[in-house]
Amino acid sequence: MNKFTLLNILLLLGMGFLLNSCEDAPVVKPEEGVTPRVLVNGVPLQFDATRPVLNEQLVMIPAKEVFERLGYTCTLSDRDESLVCIKDAETIVFTAGELQAILNQTAIYQLVRPYFKEGELLVEARFLEELASILLEWDEETASLQVYDYDELDYGLYFYDNEPNGWGTWDAVGCQKFVAGEENPFYDPSKPTIIWTHGWQSGGVSSKSRPSFHFNRDGVDKFVQEEWIKQGWNVAIFHWVPFADELLPYDAESKINSASNNSVDMRWKKADGTYVTDNMPTAPIAELFAQAYANLAQTQTNPTIRLAGSSFGGQVTLHGVERIKNNGITPLPSRIALLDMAWTSNYVNNQGLYTTEITTRAAQALSPLIPIEYYRTSLLTTFFTPDELIEESAFQEMVFDYAGTWGIELKHTVITYHYFWSLEQNAPPAQDNNQQAVGLALSAKTDESTLRQMMGTQYHWQHIEGTNTIDPSDDVFERQNGPGY
Repeated sequence: MNKFTLLNILLLLGMGFLLNSCEDAPVVKPEEGVTPRVLVNGVPLQFDATRPVLNEQLVMIPAKEVFERLGYTCTLSDRDESLVCIKDAETIVFTAGELQAILNQTAIYQLVRPYFKEGELLVEARFLEELASILLEWDEETASLQVYDYDELDYGLYFYDNEPNGWGTWDAVGCQKFVAGEENPFYDPSKPTIIWTHGWQSGGVSSKSRPSFHFNRDGVDKFVQEEWIKQGWNVAIFHWVPFADELLPYDAESKINSASNNSVDMRWKKADGTYVTDNMPTAPIAELFAQAYANLAQTQTNPTIRLAGSSFGGQVTLHGVERIKNNGITPLPSRIALLDMAWTSNYVNNQGLYTTEITTRAAQALSPLIPIEYYRTSLLTTFFTPDELIEESAFQEMVFDYAGTWGIELKHTVITYHYFWSLEQNAPPAQDNNQQAVGLALSAKTDESTLRQMMGTQYHWQHIEGTNTIDPSDDVFERQNGPGY
């Protein structure tokens, strides 16, 4: 069995409310001093005149402006006080004072009657969730309505707040996409920044799910970015879900280093499961990452930018940073964490190399300049790790026994949460095979000076205690001879 087939098998193993009686529904009146924000795919909308209205988490939006931003052609009729919005085969009709909206000849009941304000028809925002491509989230702290449109190509750096204010409500973690020159409540250029990049996301678009810092399983419910924010960090995710949503990991990986490597090119998935193959980006994911980093670096006054990449996200990170270096972008990242980095035996035509060979080249070019920590956690990557990557980095073998023998997917993904959580703890202790203390092992808390000393040595670090919990506070490691191939 070749490497590609084996990895695909292992990865595949891993992986409206309708109101019937609304005759007495209220018309929303604005709360004094509260004007909600509306964001579409992370970018705030700028309204011409009439702004949204908030009353007890019911958001009334200027329908024409919002729907036009979503790609609809809208016509407002003064005669019958209606708004008609058309996109492809979809037609929506709102009428002032009427609880019923019409979606393709089907009546959809709203909680609140639409009404005019300053010449704009305001409708209840939750109607948007009747549309197949839309997901809504509400951030109470910043009074922000996030509208995710999965029929639109959405990728880039999203900066995040900490945990939600209200448990058991629809309050979500606040986030906003980085746009140069755009005010962002979750990004301060004077603070240090950490950026995490996710990996393969099969089914992510159709399920309207997005990678996050929320770990919720086995009795643990934790937002692992919270401690970073408390300690003064900006925390971001580089999202590339529409590209990463492929049935086969090989196809997602092919987009990292080439925009035309095989039949999938840079296609991206829509909410209905179809792929867009027209007007695709002409740059691969690693280059898109490098561009996003460059835009951020121009505004960043704090020189500390740490990067972490999980699974294929490790490739995006490492290969992206090689481009950042080659393009002369400063500051370079202060540190790179590779979290169970994954490969297939993908051949990149435009470079004449396999992806593991590109990783080797990048690691050799970057390790003299940037500390690299590499954590391996699962069988998904054991057979594919380039020896040169281990030699160029500080290498630590993690053991997550609590996931069980066949918990391959959990072992592969949990390292992300473990790593971010570990900032709360002191750097874990290390011992030799005689149980004598020999300094520290790797974690997010381990300082760069110690990390640099651990790179390129005759040792690797093996997880020997704390393997039955996700909590990093009980971890102990053994420093073992040999590089850990």
